[in-house]
Amino acid sequence: MEFFRDPPNWAYALLIGLVVLPGLAAALFSGDPRRTEKKKGLSPRTGLALISVISLLLLLGLFACDHFLENDRKQIIRKINEMSAGVHERNLNKIFEHVSESFQEGGTNKQRLRELANRHLIDNGDVTEVKVTQVVVESVSREQKQAVAVFLIKVEGNSIPSNAALFRIKARFVLDPDNQWRLRSFDMFTPEGQGNRVPVPGMG
Repeated sequence: MEFFRDPPNWAYALLIGLVVLPGLAAALFSGDPRRTEKKKGLSPRTGLALISVISLLLLLGLFACDHFLENDRKQIIRKINEMSAGVHERNLNKIFEHVSESFQEGGTNKQRLRELANRHLIDNGDVTEVKVTQVVVESVSREQKQAVAVFLIKVEGNSIPSNAALFRIKARFVLDPDNQWRLRSFDMFTPEGQGNRVPVPGMG
């Protein structure tokens, strides 16, 4: 099933080749004009055209699966964006349904992280947006149940200076028992790269 969620490039290349080459051969094939006697069964030209048509249908089906079925990378990107939307909506449940129960960053677990989010989003209201851009899922391993995504965030709020609001996040995800990817830990860096780690207030 994972093959259809995330088809490899060689599958597309193979099917495109099976569409184009037999199709061209069928278009150029004229047969023997001296032959008047009809043979039973498919002619070579018809056979080539049939291979091309079947390959085209398979190619369209593969594209549809790739587009409509959610693979691991697409799921992780969706969840990152939904957490960002949860900040905008002041909806802690929407944010933390994508945070694993095994979350641990320094001395901060999921419960402590939720308390921090509640303080800054709900009680104080000093964070109003966490906008996400340039999401790249660097690695995914179902065998190890681990994934890593890197992206930029722009934090907006009443007490946040605009020149200190852009950060690069390295997020580690875990594949939980319900087959869902959730945030397990993250590091925050200055936007130019991952060399200058920035401590998250309240997380130690």
